[in-house]
Amino acid sequence: MIIFLHIYRTGGTTIEQAFKRRFARCYKIKEFGNRRRDEHTLDELVKEIKNGALFDAVYGHFPLRESFRPHEVFTILREPVDRFISQYYFFTKKLEKIQIAFPESVEEGLMKYALEGPASFLLDARRDLLVQFPAHDNVMARAFAGVAMTANVSKGAVSSAVAIRNLSSLRCVGITEEFQKSMRLMSSAFGITSLSFKNANVTSNRVRKNTLRSSTLRAIERCNGIDMELYAAGKDLFRAALQTYI
Repeated sequence: MIIFLHIYRTGGTTIEQAFKRRFARCYKIKEFGNRRRDEHTLDELVKEIKNGALFDAVYGHFPLRESFRPHEVFTILREPVDRFISQYYFFTKKLEKIQIAFPESVEEGLMKYALEGPASFLLDARRDLLVQFPAHDNVMARAFAGVAMTANVSKGAVSSAVAIRNLSSLRCVGITEEFQKSMRLMSSAFGITSLSFKNANVTSNRVRKNTLRSSTLRAIERCNGIDMELYAAGKDLFRAALQTYI
């Protein structure tokens, strides 16, 4: 079994869809918000396994659990500023659907999102919706520190040391910016053959970080300081795994 810990806006939907095409027994986890019939909680997964259920692949948005065997887990990390920008676009699309206004200027919106978070975009009467949105800060580190990745949970509980230690325990780690190599690495490390990948859920025509003001970049980097550390560690792990498996 392979467990794919899918962090928001890292290219993970492409991997999930490849698993669905390749494996007969897949189990999708969604730990927050409204669930479709084919989406489950971590507790439901644990119960299924205790009852003898067997799965080829488990995937979805969820924090790492102590009950997982690290050698079964794979993830992919993305450069934190690029990931943050992509997530902001995802966030504003959600706001459009529920008819909540956001700044017309992308730069202004990014700054507000970095400094004040999702709650600042919602009217007080809509704060209950926070549980349906991913956190804006250190989302990757949250996943590996075992902290909920939702916007209604404080970032104070995130430990960089714990996140890096847990990330280092995985069989291998991929990098979005090296997606094709990452997929070859995952396939080799887990002995998976005949995987086909088709890009999915890609944000087009978004602003690039090299066009942003330095003040906006600094705000995003401060907001995701622990993710910056985790990503640097992840790149080292990625390079080491390439030497081992490819």
